[in-house]
Amino acid sequence: MIQRQDYLMRMIQSFMNALNKLINGLNERTAEETSEELESIYVTYFDKSRTFILDNTPEEMLAWLQQDKDAVKKAEMLAQLLEQDALLEQDIQTKRNLLEKVKTLLLYQERESGTVSLVQRNQLAKIEQQLAEL
Repeated sequence: MIQRQDYLMRMIQSFMNALNKLINGLNERTAEETSEELESIYVTYFDKSRTFILDNTPEEMLAWLQQDKDAVKKAEMLAQLLEQDALLEQDIQTKRNLLEKVKTLLLYQERESGTVSLVQRNQLAKIEQQLAEL
């Protein structure tokens, strides 16, 4: 069990490093390079392409994610990635699609973890506000 927790913690740390690198390097890369780096994060940490995530409904994406034994942690990670992706996205429909998925993942994570987090509640309120403005 400890080995599994260690693995999960290393994966989360690696993911956060990759996400921070993406965010911190935005001004140094072209849009194409940023898109490639984003795609790489999807494939590396979720074994799926960005297109797979975009083409599935929030419910289908959640059903796919729930097949993983670390679904709650992966939902948290994917929500963070999708939120950053939405910030970068220019197309309104794609942005809405991404934000709807973030909302679904945050609600799933809250329901499955059995805890209410002020941080998550604030993030959810922010996502709902962004959706309302689209």
